[in-house]
Amino acid sequence: MRWLRRKHREHDLERELRSDLELEAEELQQAGLPPEQARHAAQRAFGNITRVQEEIREMWQFTWLDRLAADLRYACRSLRNNPAFAAVVILTAALGIGANTSIFSIVYAVLLRPLPYRDAARLVAPTNASPDALLNWGIPDFQYAGWRDQAAIFDGIAASSGRQFTITGGEP
Repeated sequence: MRWLRRKHREHDLERELRSDLELEAEELQQAGLPPEQARHAAQRAFGNITRVQEEIREMWQFTWLDRLAADLRYACRSLRNNPAFAAVVILTAALGIGANTSIFSIVYAVLLRPLPYRDAARLVAPTNASPDALLNWGIPDFQYAGWRDQAAIFDGIAASSGRQFTITGGEP
């Protein structure tokens, strides 16, 4: 149904432009030019009809959608005419999408996903630093025990003795 409206608009546009040209030619004939010269002068004064039609079409809504549809039709025709190239294009797109999905899944799981704890932004890892801030010393046992015994400082506290550990969030 939409293509019928577009054909109707195109027909109206052609009729309007033809009417403008004929009106200009009539005015030039009334000014004293012969009919053939009046027609040529009207065309010169009006300019390139195809260019005027394109400018008017650009003012219509959704011209970008028409261009997109034309580009997609052209791409499909091109791929259908050269199946080997089509296979390479489809395989390349599939590999690119798969690689992008894999990398984003890893980045999301490692960096972007919030920690599975209530108020995860409140997790801290306190350390002792040397005065020159070059060495990062661990927390001594007596300091850990003091923090653990003072319930008002932290909601919960845990210690680890190695460089790697896993926070599970389960009950002790």
